[in-house]
Amino acid sequence: MSDPAPPAARTSAAFPTQYPEAVWRSSVPIPKVTRQTRLLNRHESRAHRPYRHRAVPGSREPFGEMSVRENLDLGGQHLSDEDREKQLAWLFELFPILKERQGQMAQTRSGGEQQMLAIGRALMMQPKILILDEPTLGLAPVILEQLSKALERLRQTTQITVLLGEQNVMFALPHADRVYVLEHARIVWEGDPGRFAVEAGAGYL
Repeated sequence: MSDPAPPAARTSAAFPTQYPEAVWRSSVPIPKVTRQTRLLNRHESRAHRPYRHRAVPGSREPFGEMSVRENLDLGGQHLSDEDREKQLAWLFELFPILKERQGQMAQTRSGGEQQMLAIGRALMMQPKILILDEPTLGLAPVILEQLSKALERLRQTTQITVLLGEQNVMFALPHADRVYVLEHARIVWEGDPGRFAVEAGAGYL
């Protein structure tokens, strides 16, 4: 596995009028999903299907009776031994606490560490798109800071596109190149983060 490529991307963001929802980091175009696309994906051989996107649900859902390392190895099971070790080394730089906790059971870790583990397991699959569903929910400020640093490193050193569903606008804005405001699943405002603060931010900041 080659080292993560330097960024060639811009970042975007979206927020619903009732709840700020999503920060969108775009480095690759998102294809329009049509019925034909879904049919092709459904019949495509799993053995040859690339991991183009991974979603991390708000519930985190680690395999609790497996160790932290086993959870990560599961995410990287499609990689060769050499590539998996390289990906792990990169991931442990992104989340050093996972390296320290790799021999411990996932279910014994704090909510913040489980969130990092869930994101780490997804990143082991080397996705082009990473979808995060409210990753800050219920996390302590110190964990939010670590997560923010990790997202910024992803932004600066990789070409991974991140779609971040998030109600914490103050957390989301620094990582966004573009903002969308959603109301009942409809986009009611869009623009760059600077414009958001001036034109739409009063209701959310």
